[in-house]
Formats: sequence, structure tokens, C-alpha cells
Amino acid sequence: MLFRKLSFYLALAGIAAAVLLIRRTGQKAPDPGPVDPPTRASFEATVAATGLIEASRENVKVRRPRAVW
Repeated sequence: MLFRKLSFYLALAGIAAAVLLIRRTGQKAPDPGPVDPPTRASFEATVAATGLIEASRENVKVRRPRAVW
């Protein structure tokens, strides 16, 4: 009888621990923010952009010249 009670309470504790673990892992970690502040340009007027540069007609492979043996 004692074993049945003990195993019942251990099962309840296991279910409670599983629920707590699932709730904790579902939380999103807080955003740490930037490590360094953004750099400031030393010029009076600047232009900046982000994106991908694509060729208008064809792609050109740029590399160092091959050695001729």
C-alpha cells in the first residue's frame, strides 16, 4: 500500500516537473541588444544602403590572374 502511494506521488511530481519544463523552454529569451553602438561617420554628408548588388547585363567573375607555367 505504501509503495502505491509513493509511486502515485512520484508520478504527480514528474508530471508537474514536465509541465514546468515545457513552460520554461517555450519562453523567448530577452533581446540583448547591440554589443557596440553604431559607428558615426566622420563626414558631413554620407550615403549608406543595404542590399544585394546585381549586374545589369551579365555577371563578371573577378579573380586574380592564373600563373602561367
